[in-house]
Amino acid sequence: MVARDTAVLADASVAYFFMDTLRAHMDLLKERTAHFKNEGRRLESQWQNELAKAQTEADQLTSKDHTYSTKAELETDRGRLAELDGKIGELKHKSEERMANLEMEILAEVSTEIEAFLKEYNKTRGFDYIISVEPGGQVWVGNPDLDVSQDIIAGMNARHKASKGGK
Repeated sequence: MVARDTAVLADASVAYFFMDTLRAHMDLLKERTAHFKNEGRRLESQWQNELAKAQTEADQLTSKDHTYSTKAELETDRGRLAELDGKIGELKHKSEERMANLEMEILAEVSTEIEAFLKEYNKTRGFDYIISVEPGGQVWVGNPDLDVSQDIIAGMNARHKASKGGK
């Protein structure tokens, strides 16, 4: 067991921010969330269109009168039905994968931006710790005066606006 000197923490300066407050008010996050939702709608629409086309072709194949069909024709139709099923499954899988990757990219970008902002912000504030508080998380807030959420939102929004040329 290593003895730790906890006396150095007696004067530690701590601040926190609520991540859900940032999610609700950060322009960068609002933009990325809108992009994510639009991409989701686009992919869902594309998947639904392909599904409708495949369903139409499947209906045509299954409603065929096979009374005089050869064994080869029956096998071709069954093969095509299986191919259509696979195509739809693959498109759905790719759409879900695209959304998962996009979500990870957005989270990484936002985390990087928050971290970069906090480094600049803390140069003048001098906190020893800045803690991100999540709803239902393991950190409980005791002093609401240590909440720097609004400072971070204002600074991040100004930084984001400046990165877009002040638009």
